[in-house]
Amino acid sequence: MKSKGTIELLSSGAVIPKYGFPADVVNLKTWSKNVNLNRNLQIALSEYAPDSEVVADGKKYISRYINIPANAGIETKYYAECPQCNSIETQVIPFEGHETCGNCGHELVSAEKKYIIPSYGFMAEWDPKAANQKPKKTYAGQIRALVDRKEPDDRKSYCNGDVEVELIKGRTLAMLNDSSFYYCKKCGYTRRNSRLIVSTMKWKHKNYWGKDCPESKLERITLGYTFKTDAVRVKISILTADQTESNRYAQLLTTAYALLEGLSRVLQIDRNDIDALVIRKTSKDYELLLFDSAAGGAGYVQSLMNEESFVKVIQAAYEVVNQNCCDESTTCNRCLRNYYNQANHPIMKRKYARDLLKEILNSIDQTAAAPEGDKS
Repeated sequence: MKSKGTIELLSSGAVIPKYGFPADVVNLKTWSKNVNLNRNLQIALSEYAPDSEVVADGKKYISRYINIPANAGIETKYYAECPQCNSIETQVIPFEGHETCGNCGHELVSAEKKYIIPSYGFMAEWDPKAANQKPKKTYAGQIRALVDRKEPDDRKSYCNGDVEVELIKGRTLAMLNDSSFYYCKKCGYTRRNSRLIVSTMKWKHKNYWGKDCPESKLERITLGYTFKTDAVRVKISILTADQTESNRYAQLLTTAYALLEGLSRVLQIDRNDIDALVIRKTSKDYELLLFDSAAGGAGYVQSLMNEESFVKVIQAAYEVVNQNCCDESTTCNRCLRNYYNQANHPIMKRKYARDLLKEILNSIDQTAAAPEGDKS
């Protein structure tokens, strides 16, 4: 704690929101005095990751090194994935194997994986290229839920129709970019090789200053970043029982994106300020996790704890997916598609969200019309 600045410490613990302070900002260092490239670490994990290209001042810079300060180390953590709910567990020592997921109880994947937090930024190759082609980027990092074994101290929840809504303040999430990076612990040289699945590889290379690096072994690593934010858990109890597991997941994921669109319209905020995950407990038990994209929370998803506002969000979400913008068996940029959910475009269907949201609205209407003693 003593090694961190006051703002960094308070924002990492979700005491103050990071969106209002210049915390977790990293740069891509170049040899040019005319170029100053800075990004929030969540964005930099994709745009500044090694082998990514950035165009600035009419030149193309290729990220190649993870910055390792001489008087400080790079924070490294091991993580294990749950094959059932896709949550991850992290710890500072390797996993011994046979650990179980704290979220669903399933056995974790025991393959050793580790991620580093590039909090000191990246460095580009010394010779920039001509900017005559579109720059390449690694794929956008995926946000994953970390297993949270500690129960929240102050639970706030309510039920509306067949939907249960619960506020979770300070939920820990992780942004991971697993693009098969191979990294030199000596000088920070890193390259991407998606064709290899080995834990280490040999590669002679030069350091940032153009000198031969004495270390030729590169370790496979993931780039990662953990943050806390405000989240709202939404559990829907009217999913069709005869649905296949893949269809159930696709329906909930599409519905989650529809709710995000509805929330951004009701609050009149940027859609990128909020995000969502689908967490699977069992093959038939799922829940949605809607959260503020800004580390520390921005107060947006907390508005769902007001039942009247929640109904307005569902109505707005239904309007988004009920419009005649594309075939109902797909989605488009006018309804739910955007850059950040492009990996899920093949499984998203507008009718999935439209049908489920209509059922939710019907259940809310029936609950409101029921006699006071019959309401759950």
